[in-house]
Amino acid sequence: MTEHTGHIKNPLTVISRFAAIAEISGTVVLPFISPENQATYIWFLMLFPALLVGTFFLTLNFNHKTLYAPSDYQNQNHFLNLFGIVTPSEREEKLEEEIIEATLPAQSTVPGTTGVDELVNAINNTSPTVEISSQTLEKTRTSSSTENNGTQTEISKPSSNSENTTPDAEDEFQTKFDLQEFSKKTKLESKLRLKEIEHLSIRKLKHATNIEFSPNVKFDIPGLISPLIFDAVGEKNDTIHIAEIKYFDKSQFSVERFNKTLMDANIAAQNIYSLSDRKVTLHLIVVSNIALSPTAINNIEAALKNSARRFKYSVEVYFISENKLRDQGIPSDWTWKAPAH
Repeated sequence: MTEHTGHIKNPLTVISRFAAIAEISGTVVLPFISPENQATYIWFLMLFPALLVGTFFLTLNFNHKTLYAPSDYQNQNHFLNLFGIVTPSEREEKLEEEIIEATLPAQSTVPGTTGVDELVNAINNTSPTVEISSQTLEKTRTSSSTENNGTQTEISKPSSNSENTTPDAEDEFQTKFDLQEFSKKTKLESKLRLKEIEHLSIRKLKHATNIEFSPNVKFDIPGLISPLIFDAVGEKNDTIHIAEIKYFDKSQFSVERFNKTLMDANIAAQNIYSLSDRKVTLHLIVVSNIALSPTAINNIEAALKNSARRFKYSVEVYFISENKLRDQGIPSDWTWKAPAH
């Protein structure tokens, strides 16, 4: 039975054989070195293997991904295992960031884009909650000013009837307690809603692109304070696909929410390029609570692709309303094909 001899894949075996060849070669060369330099050469022969092993373990500890061979990336599971799965705490933290982003007022659009200012002005209506709060604050301030006019001495006097103030204090405490409970309940509902939106979006993206996405993958890159977390990461042929979902309310739309995603995708892409010759595609899914007009969709897509033009990866943008997201079908404009090489 003939045994098949393959390449040596164990780095320690390679190091030990290289060191052995160096030691044998050094012994052969030693007699030809002048006596005054032999002592230095012998010290080099003794320290050289230790230097190799030390360098290997330092690399293994601080940047182990550079030790993988190209064949290690041929299997999707092997490639994704180089990164990590998001922990529950990291997942909750990302959801909370998404909730905060969705509730913040829209600011300016991405610099250098055209045709988006009109879109944001048309979509970004003033929040009714903010208007009511301002009116209430103004009425309260006017009322307090009228009541306090010329009666500051009476207000500064302590009330002799404590029974009139105790119920008010209890009502105020009860109101604060109820608001806290309402805030917790609203936050929990928002998290569950975002989880459902992300799950449905990734499922539709899988069917539309025929790419098997793995949800909640993080890029744990040395030198970063925290890992880069994306909603899903997939692999097909020679391309790594990163997916990110953003939910927008009609009164809170802002293209700026994608800035961090574009930057994180660029860092992840640079890390992938340093490990292999694979390409990177970022899939952005925009989910809105209302159906956007074709003009709005074109303006948003143009702004996002213009912002990502300076990065060395391709961007695909998909749009869908929250209602259609729950339908079984796949939007006709979600079809995607790998670019020709």
